[in-house]
Amino acid sequence: MQAHQLLSNAGYHHYEISNYASAGHVALHNSSYWNGKLYLGLGPSAHSFNGKMRQWNVSNNTAYIKALSAGKLSFESEVLTEVDRYNEYVMTGLRTDKGIEEKQWNELMPSLYKESLQKEMNELVNQQFLVRDASRIFIPLQHWYKADQLISRLFATENS
Repeated sequence: MQAHQLLSNAGYHHYEISNYASAGHVALHNSSYWNGKLYLGLGPSAHSFNGKMRQWNVSNNTAYIKALSAGKLSFESEVLTEVDRYNEYVMTGLRTDKGIEEKQWNELMPSLYKESLQKEMNELVNQQFLVRDASRIFIPLQHWYKADQLISRLFATENS
């Protein structure tokens, strides 16, 4: 909390668990991840995300250029499951001061887990580890130090 006081007093905004910024200078690159935006990566080691699939190019420069010269792309990819997409939304959104939109949380939640996850959410809100306002849910600053623990309680698992 000392770092928070020092940075806040210096005019920095604590907008994500591990990030502060002066007004208008948040990390645009990282904010794309936290907000679930789509992105395209070009070049060796670059990553892309289209909302349902994540892709990463080969990291070796020579192999990347050789593949391009042959008219091919050299990459690996993974298709995110419904559970993956939900968990990523919860994990990245609750790391920020904006939190997650309750409507989107309900829409992304895999139906198999709705009852147990809504019960867990209500319990965390009742214990004041989470705050629910008119449209969003967020972790209050005083509990950011245990965000990973709180967030993991809202995860759905493939084999639950």
